[in-house]
Amino acid sequence: MNKELFIALCDRIGQCVPEIRFIDFDRGQLSASGERPPVEWPCCLLSIDYTNCRDLAVEVNTQLVMADITLRVAFPPAGET
Repeated sequence: MNKELFIALCDRIGQCVPEIRFIDFDRGQLSASGERPPVEWPCCLLSIDYTNCRDLAVEVNTQLVMADITLRVAFPPAGET
């Protein structure tokens, strides 16, 4: 499910905000201190946290899932603030 959800989110962001040049999972790319982050600007970094999952008794291999999705949008640094 993670893969399908990630692809759907990337497709939707790409369609709705074509200015975004880089979309990926948030793996701390913007936390690289002292060096240029490994992204293209502007970027959107996604994190998906599954807060609650339970099996549905009605269908086999089906779950009800609650998830928190965070989109982190970043632009090139404009200077010291």
